[in-house]
Amino acid sequence: MLKLAMKHVSKIKTRTGYRYLYRRIVPERWRGRMGKAELSTTLGHTEAEAIKAYDKVHKYYQDKFDSLKPYEAIVGKPTYNQIKERLRSYNALAKDCFRLSEHEEVENWQEGEEEARVLMVEHIWDNYQRNPITGEYEDIPEAEKKFLQSVARGLSRNDYTIEDAFEDYLRLKKEESSDKQHKQKVRYERVLRYITESIGERKTLISINRQDAQRVRDDLLEKGQKPPTVSRYLDDIKAVLNLAAIENDIPYVDKFRKLNLPKYLADKEQRLPLSDHVLAHVEVELEKREDQTLLQIWTILRYTGARPSEISMLLVNEVHVDSNMPYLEIKPRVGHRLKNQYSQRDLPLTKTPLGAVKTRLQVALDNGDKHLFQKFIDINGASNLSAQLMLVIKKYTNEERHKVYSLRHNHEDWGRERLPENIEVRNAIHGRAYSQGETARYGSVKLEWMYAGIVKINGEP
Repeated sequence: MLKLAMKHVSKIKTRTGYRYLYRRIVPERWRGRMGKAELSTTLGHTEAEAIKAYDKVHKYYQDKFDSLKPYEAIVGKPTYNQIKERLRSYNALAKDCFRLSEHEEVENWQEGEEEARVLMVEHIWDNYQRNPITGEYEDIPEAEKKFLQSVARGLSRNDYTIEDAFEDYLRLKKEESSDKQHKQKVRYERVLRYITESIGERKTLISINRQDAQRVRDDLLEKGQKPPTVSRYLDDIKAVLNLAAIENDIPYVDKFRKLNLPKYLADKEQRLPLSDHVLAHVEVELEKREDQTLLQIWTILRYTGARPSEISMLLVNEVHVDSNMPYLEIKPRVGHRLKNQYSQRDLPLTKTPLGAVKTRLQVALDNGDKHLFQKFIDINGASNLSAQLMLVIKKYTNEERHKVYSLRHNHEDWGRERLPENIEVRNAIHGRAYSQGETARYGSVKLEWMYAGIVKINGEP
């Protein structure tokens, strides 16, 4: 048995002693190109000799396997980026056969480049059958034909697609932290899906016209997306396609520029605070339910003014109830960023919401849940929560501007009425910038101040 583990190495007994054999099996799909079913060599007759030779031998054979990766079959029609990636990998093949631009140190290196490309194409063609009568190669897959054209002539910018553009954008503009990367990926994959649903897959960048842009806009509006949301999606599309045009020197003119959108009401015109009778009726119905989860969330929202997503995603260890000033930690986490930098805060609890939190916390601990509200933690958790609460709200009001988010407006109104002298504390409680202009950048609002403020707003300790 080997004293030191070396991958692909076996200790073999011979008539004269031992030898250390490095042996790799060649996958069947590569044997035609490699010309062998396995690769092997002797590293030495002692473990010390094997250890000394191992790194060099292992690298040599690993390079051979890596050199075959560009030849992995591409299913269907290859994208511009797939072909580009295969071309980039060819340098590994230079050790044993040829090299693109192998004459680059010579005065006429351009001619050498062309010769190398011809050799490369012929090398690939050798793996296919040639008709003895016509002299033409037969049964070459379409994907391989496309690749061979790119090898011989270079990449064609006419083949660069919207999918390629989004792939490049996520690579070039990749966010730093893992949670931001996840959010970015989800966001741009959603936008790409909307585009392909409207104008089709594999649409080349150079072929996009104004009618395509209008169709994307119209389809988004027909799906029920609000104009501000559509505007954000269009901005994302413009950023992706314009960057792709610049990076790949593609003569593309922005077709999504200055698309008209319907007029849209401001936030305060979209939502109204819930009237007292609606609040009362909703709470009576929720209290009658066997499952008190919705009532607990409703109570927390009503007495804190928090955003639904901030409460639905709370972790158990972000709940602090055993102190003179109990509070919730509102902070970002992987896959769930906050609305702005001021949204991260310690949110004080008064008597009524504290009771709801304690009851829920005990349930979560008994179940071994990581989250306070385990049933609402998936990517659409806040939306599902709002949908369930809206079913109850709509039983008691026909006002279209009455939403779950209206509870936040209620709490803001109570703050204006009961804490008119301190807008900075009110804004800190609700996760907004403390004040306007340059002064908003300085200082902070202490938990003690926020607790004293929310006691006044809620009318209870």
